[in-house]
Amino acid sequence: MTRCKWSVGLLCLVAGVAIGCSTASAQEAIPVSRVKTDNSLRIGLNRHMFRDLPSGMVNSLAKPFQKLLESQTSLTGEVAVCSDAQVLAQQLYDGNVEIGVFHGFEYAWLKGKYPELEALLVAVPAQKKLQAFLVVRKDSTVTDWPNLSGCKVALPFGTREHSRLFLDRGCRRNERVVQVPEIVAPDSVEDSLHEVVDGNVAATIVDGGGMTSFSIRFPGRFNKLKIVMQSDVFPLNVVVYRKSSLDANTINRVRQGLTTAHTTPQGKTMMTMWKLSGFENIPANYEEQLAAIVKAYPPPPEMMPIK
Repeated sequence: MTRCKWSVGLLCLVAGVAIGCSTASAQEAIPVSRVKTDNSLRIGLNRHMFRDLPSGMVNSLAKPFQKLLESQTSLTGEVAVCSDAQVLAQQLYDGNVEIGVFHGFEYAWLKGKYPELEALLVAVPAQKKLQAFLVVRKDSTVTDWPNLSGCKVALPFGTREHSRLFLDRGCRRNERVVQVPEIVAPDSVEDSLHEVVDGNVAATIVDGGGMTSFSIRFPGRFNKLKIVMQSDVFPLNVVVYRKSSLDANTINRVRQGLTTAHTTPQGKTMMTMWKLSGFENIPANYEEQLAAIVKAYPPPPEMMPIK
């Protein structure tokens, strides 16, 4: 049951896509020759948003969003699942999709290489912000990333990409690679934290929402834990389009449909499933957030602008 719950939770960003889809059939790519109609949207998703899910499950979970699209925007469309963020950005540039959904840090990395990409809306999680924490037992001697060398670490099933990035970059900081011999994947954040309390793993990486839930449900066990490292606050995940690829009317329909979806009975149910509070307009300081995350987590070479 826990694993199923995490699977649905990982679909939070599908909201920005599937609300606009009537056929909602996920594909690996949309052919260049596919013709766009005035009342349709071709929408791209990054496969990394569903890292722990098999493709068949992604396909089946996309279909129920058809009615929500039609009721909110009266637009039809199709969903393409791209292998990674850079492929998705290229699909946007090539005109194969009109809307793409990115992790905020991915958009920060790619906007320099693809300057015509424009942020439309952000997806606001239930916990309001994206941040990852390195958690150990209160009596642990782990105080920093190098202390994890040789240790067993838990990364829960369904762990989001910002938490994975936090772990990866932490273990590679200052050109030193921390050798973590085994990373296990408990079924949930709660299970991961229990594993730490019980001494089965040295540490786990979890997000703020999971920590808060654990502290409420298991206060005694929570008091046996401590946070030794925490990430920067990551920019919220973002719905993106290419400048001049959509007319103002379509942009407004998508914006209006997404930002009001949480006020409808159907939308409220789905926001609960996706662990979202809703979709909102781009924050006034979003550009500053993007610049800060690029400084804290520089892009991989393949995502850097070509000079």
